[in-house]
Amino acid sequence: MATLGKVTNRYAKAFFEGLRESKDSARVLEDLEAFRAAASAHKELTALFASPGFAEVQKTQIVSDLAEKMKLSAAATRILVGLSRMERLTALGPILARLRVLLLESQGVQPIHVRTAE
Repeated sequence: MATLGKVTNRYAKAFFEGLRESKDSARVLEDLEAFRAAASAHKELTALFASPGFAEVQKTQIVSDLAEKMKLSAAATRILVGLSRMERLTALGPILARLRVLLLESQGVQPIHVRTAE
């Protein structure tokens, strides 16, 4: 699990650096979240992205096709294709969570976690 945390952090920081100066960072984040939600809603798609039985080229083509059909921004599509090529699509959720925190911190917002008693 520690390895996933390191991978997540590295990718989130790289994407953050690319998006930090962009005026479209909110749109890109929304697009990435929309893709994550769509992929998570379909067990078959989630299994396909995690499966070593499908070639990286096939997964990348599926990502490109979905991004086009969803009308995702070019930046979001590049990020997703890059993650697909590196076999990291299954880490998209944690990468997005860390990326959100980095973007908020860059705006001077300190995220907090609230727990309530049950």
